[in-house]
Amino acid sequence: EMYVFVSEGDGASCGVVEDTANTPPTVDAGNDFNVPYGTPLVITGSATDSEQSNLTFMWEQRDLGPQAALSAPDDGEIPLFRVLTPSDSPIRYLPELSAVLSGNYSSAEKIPQVAREMDFRLTVRDGAGGVSSDDIVINVSGSAGPFALLSPNGGENVGETTTVTWDVADTNLSPISTESVEILLSTDGGLSFDVSLGTTANDGSATVTF
Repeated sequence: EMYVFVSEGDGASCGVVEDTANTPPTVDAGNDFNVPYGTPLVITGSATDSEQSNLTFMWEQRDLGPQAALSAPDDGEIPLFRVLTPSDSPIRYLPELSAVLSGNYSSAEKIPQVAREMDFRLTVRDGAGGVSSDDIVINVSGSAGPFALLSPNGGENVGETTTVTWDVADTNLSPISTESVEILLSTDGGLSFDVSLGTTANDGSATVTF
């Protein structure tokens, strides 16, 4: 609304337009995809800019829905995730990774619990006046989920090898159709998961070697 006002509306005659010769970033929010209900997720996009190298990224859910209390449950229409301060990372954990690791979720960010569509927009700024956006749709399945790790899941002592189990929750079936999963290990207390223990069939169990 502000852009239209200053470029085409009454505000267009208030100032002097100067060409900065800056081109806005090219943004790709990725493809639309399906996710199981009751399951945290992560979205990531990308952007390039011909002049600027320091870009900032911001994800926002654009489902307005009816007016509702912050503590209201997911009704399939209200927004579930807040907008965070732009950062230099194109990755957004939904909810924030710290909440997922601790299991302490707040009303500020809710994991989707019913079948619905969630509209997300990735906005990228180049710091020199260039701003671009791209949208994706996340389809939440009401028939698959929650996808969850069962064991080991805190407090266990494991040896050189162990069996990892998880609840497939019909994520191997349509519309999720995930045939394989990758098992990731954190060696810094959950700050990052950058060690891959391999890819295996999405059948609920795998023996891994550390």
